[in-house]
Amino acid sequence: WVRAPFGSVWKAAQNGCGARTGTGTSTVVLRLADVDVEGRVATSGLREVGLSADDRAKYALSPGDLLVFRVNGSPQIAGRVIAYSGPAGFAFCDHFIRIRLPEDGAVPGFVARAVSQGDAR
Repeated sequence: WVRAPFGSVWKAAQNGCGARTGTGTSTVVLRLADVDVEGRVATSGLREVGLSADDRAKYALSPGDLLVFRVNGSPQIAGRVIAYSGPAGFAFCDHFIRIRLPEDGAVPGFVARAVSQGDAR
């Protein structure tokens, strides 16, 4: 095991998409209600927003990304981190922060659990 500051583990962080409507390609934009703290993603009732090609690329989720619950009315949920397992190409709303880990770096599920606990959270 190696102890490392969190900032040295990730390669990019991005706040989510604030668009609620738009023109462009219809894209699923995950909301807080679409993801639970165990990382399960809803399969129905998902919101789609028209996003430009640039915004689709900017906000696209990939399996292994970490999603931080940035805001929520519940102190038990705000600050939690999950490892996103898919599908690829969904976008995420501005209530989340996406953290992308290097492909050859830490195991996403381990990092998500580690930083969702105690003082790390």
